[in-house]
Amino acid sequence: MSTRNLLYAFIATAALWQPAARAATPVDLLQNHDFENPEAALEFEPVSEVEGTVAYTNVNPIDGTGSMKITVNDYGRLTGWYQYGYGSGPNASSVVFSAKVRVDSTTDPDVKLTVCAIAYFMDSQEPSSVCKQFAADQQVVDVRLALDTNDRQLNYLFPQFSLDNSGTVEATVDDVHYEVFEAQLPPVPDGFERVDRLANNGFEDANADLGFAASSVFDGSVARTTTDPIIGDGSLHLSVNSFGRIGDLLLYGFGSGPFAHSVTLTAKLRVESSTVTGRKLNACAIAYFLDSQEPATVCQQFGVDPGNVVDVYVSLDTNGRQLNYIIPQFSLDNSGTVEATVDSVHYYVVQPVAP
Repeated sequence: MSTRNLLYAFIATAALWQPAARAATPVDLLQNHDFENPEAALEFEPVSEVEGTVAYTNVNPIDGTGSMKITVNDYGRLTGWYQYGYGSGPNASSVVFSAKVRVDSTTDPDVKLTVCAIAYFMDSQEPSSVCKQFAADQQVVDVRLALDTNDRQLNYLFPQFSLDNSGTVEATVDDVHYEVFEAQLPPVPDGFERVDRLANNGFEDANADLGFAASSVFDGSVARTTTDPIIGDGSLHLSVNSFGRIGDLLLYGFGSGPFAHSVTLTAKLRVESSTVTGRKLNACAIAYFLDSQEPATVCQQFGVDPGNVVDVYVSLDTNGRQLNYIIPQFSLDNSGTVEATVDSVHYYVVQPVAP
């Protein structure tokens, strides 16, 4: 066990409790989801005339009486463009592109339709994207592309159908959505800044340090999982045993911690099972201070709900006290074992701006 985790194993806290948050209601940027109205705008268009076409179709629709027919030519792109007014985009935790897609034909058996969720941000000219490819098998597939936007401020974004090769692909699309999940963030007073102490927020890199660890081998275990991830290709799976604790001990050098306004844990969480009925998983924000051996702790509880992802937002007012070390933690305060998956995990410290 590392020195960091060994120290964490000896930490015990008493908690205050906040009401548990529910999943945020997304804002869907697309209006014409089902293509039932032949007069409604399709919202997708080719980047140029030679790249492809989009059209309403009532021939073999996926659902109802109408669908959208797309044709993508050599290296072509069909996009649904959405731009926020300058500086007015939200800080988003994720963007999700979902649709029913049937790839009807291609000019070459090796040609595949590429489907992407793409986002641009205010703090960079580099986009983030997540894509999947689909071959022409004439079967309807449910596409869901979840892009972790890491609480960054959006500038513009678009869903896209494309062809990454020469040839032509034809497909039918229905039930299309492009949803923005806005981030819940702690307020930042004048003269302060929000700093994220966690480095591996999305668990996409299989080689990255997970950060979180069980306080002992008896408390539980953590592992990166690619089975039904919440966002992207990877999430963090938690197994929390009886009275177990899983956390990340975040140290400051002695006397170097900030005089913080708040400490806040945010995450997307799915509690999948429990060996004992009625058990709940705790999500806690914990802070230790330089002026006392007594920590401050705030927690929320989440029951088993394997079909839903909920938003964790646990915020601890640190009242301008100097931090010594801090811990984001998931725990079980009873017997049994709880299995859960987390993603897009952040531990924010609101602290004075460095001079």
